Amino acid sequence: YPGSRGGKPEDKRNFVILLRELKQAFEPKGYILSSAVAAGKHFMDPAYDVPQISKYLDFINVMCYDYHGSWETRTGHHSPLYGRPNNPDDFQLNVNFSINYWISKGAPREKLILGMGTYGRAFTLRKAEDRNIGSAAPQKGQAGPYTREGGSL
Repeated sequence: YPGSRGGKPEDKRNFVILLRELKQAFEPKGYILSSAVAAGKHFMDPAYDVPQISKYLDFINVMCYDYHGSWETRTGHHSPLYGRPNNPDDFQLNVNFSINYWISKGAPREKLILGMGTYGRAFTLRKAEDRNIGSAAPQKGQAGPYTREGGSL
């Protein structure tokens, strides 16, 4: 995401410049310009000037998945549609919040595409009988036969 993981704060503005230049090059050829973008507010706010990027993008693909996963020590749905009412700590970690937040920041509804994960996440539970969302899961689940990645099916 622009400005994160070793990036600079000015990358937020640089991303707008990049998109503007790409749009200028693509438009005469009839190409469309889209971008896969963060769904989480904590990644989104420092990375995107939403009204500006919306000017240049034909589609905005919001990655509404991996809200939770085996990198955490508790189980959680990786793509929840809504937040859990009994857990105010992650009220922002769901599809409904993410899409509405993009709209509130100025993204045109007709440009938004909701990206969904069509895979599963696996956890190793601390207690096998405790199978609820939020259960203690100190380790990744076993790797799936095709992903060959722990915690991913």
